[in-house]
Amino acid sequence: MLTPEQGPFNRPRSNEPEQRRTGAWIDVFPFRGRDLVVHYSGRRMSLNPALQAYADELWAPKAAKNYTDSWVPFAHRVSFTDGQVRVEAGAMRYHEIEGANKAIEEDLPFAPELGFNNSLSVGFVTGTEDSKVVLQRRPDGVHVPNTLIQEPCGYMSSMQFVPRAQCGDPQYANDPRLFDIGLQLDSKRAEIAEALGVGPESITYDPKQDLLGAGWKTIEMYFSTTGRVDARSQDLPVRDKIETIYVPFDELRTLLLNQGRLASVDPVGYRPDDFKEMPIIDETILALLFGYRKLTGDNSFDPLEAIDKLNQSGLNIRVFDTNPGSDYTFPTSF
Repeated sequence: MLTPEQGPFNRPRSNEPEQRRTGAWIDVFPFRGRDLVVHYSGRRMSLNPALQAYADELWAPKAAKNYTDSWVPFAHRVSFTDGQVRVEAGAMRYHEIEGANKAIEEDLPFAPELGFNNSLSVGFVTGTEDSKVVLQRRPDGVHVPNTLIQEPCGYMSSMQFVPRAQCGDPQYANDPRLFDIGLQLDSKRAEIAEALGVGPESITYDPKQDLLGAGWKTIEMYFSTTGRVDARSQDLPVRDKIETIYVPFDELRTLLLNQGRLASVDPVGYRPDDFKEMPIIDETILALLFGYRKLTGDNSFDPLEAIDKLNQSGLNIRVFDTNPGSDYTFPTSF
């Protein structure tokens, strides 16, 4: 079995990841039980003139309807010590994310060279009282096909702590609440509770994050942890606009290990009845791989062994060296 310090997982320290990857790729920076600190670096994302004009043009119809252009953090530098992961984060506008994502999807010449943008999301895979994982289909209109299933998650955003009408004000780009993982996760807990039809008090989560990742479908960066809902799956109400899939813990390995093969499935019109044949979005693959033990209590599961198998069957997951002293930087301009 390969480890992050061996073979193709080797990475030099203090570097920027290289140019755009292709195919079904996923990058992961495991935290290995360390505490996460997100610090505002004072930086703003800068777009090249062509990308800025493209993003502005895409946003113009929404701006005309008074849509709010909120602030979202982006990862600039990630460094690792014995007990801590430190992320230095800047701020970017939501419409810049939309423009960058669309340019990547359309393979436009001025798109971000890495093939993803380093804006930050948070979320957590949630288990039920009857030992099932709660997964959902993305709604229409999101930048990935809703064939994919995932855990509920979303951007870290100024929209989580100020009214929608004010969340785009410049002062909120450097507001400490924008970079507060606990506050942002609490807002996701409320959203998950609403989606499941329960009160927020019914949901708990582990504040210790498992990883920072990025992948070929999400084309953004994200933190991940695990949570619980104080209810059995059969007791949770059916929601009209949200398709929810409950995966038993004892079927989770099979679903995960199928993802290498399923990465090449054409998502158009693909709607299998068997949840074990459903493709999972990259962020949820990582969340389940590195949160499996916490979620299920099964300590026999080894995420690196599972990654070896997935890499042999169609995925290209790269595990970065996060030993103390490791240090990575990401773009502050596209």
